[in-house]
Amino acid sequence: SASVGVPQLLHAIVERAARLLGVSGGAIELYDKERDELVIGATSHPQFMGVRLGKGQGASGRVLETGRPVINGDYQAWPHRPLQYASAPFRALISVPMRSRDGIIGVLNLHDLTRTDYFTDADAQFLSLLANQAAEPIANARRFEAERRRAMEMQALYETTLELGAEKNLQTLLQSIVERASRLRRAPSVVIYDYDASSEELRLMAQTGIPVVTAKRLKVGV
Repeated sequence: SASVGVPQLLHAIVERAARLLGVSGGAIELYDKERDELVIGATSHPQFMGVRLGKGQGASGRVLETGRPVINGDYQAWPHRPLQYASAPFRALISVPMRSRDGIIGVLNLHDLTRTDYFTDADAQFLSLLANQAAEPIANARRFEAERRRAMEMQALYETTLELGAEKNLQTLLQSIVERASRLRRAPSVVIYDYDASSEELRLMAQTGIPVVTAKRLKVGV
């Protein structure tokens, strides 16, 4: 599974789980340890891609907090539905933890768009087994991608170091650095400032991506 990209793997798991339980669709939310949040990694409803929930927030947030499945008979009528899902058309909903040897790595959700009170405790047990079987391949794929990103970053750092020694034009060098940083971190914008101590100002030296700075100079502390 380590050779399979994480997004493809997640979508395949969601599709298989929904098919096995005979429901409309579902989603997988991955646990972001750094931010202590769940983030949508795959979903039957693309408008929710990237949505984040904290511990205790919504059904999946409660699963992350308690480590136990949550069954919701009618999500439309649930008073604890988070604002991020105010427009969600879900009716019956079930959410279970995905456990690998590293602990909970995410939450697997299934939903139906028409039926209410559809999921049972037996469904929760079955889906939990499926989620735990899928958790280790997902964890392996995430580790593989993290290692690949680190290797790319090290290669870029090495190439940038070579440029530092070879490039004589400072502006060209700075522009190369922001472009490399943008590609590596998938950042929409990267900016480099130079601090002018005599005027206590930041001078714009290089930027790439979406323009976020129009002023060439910024007063520090203002």
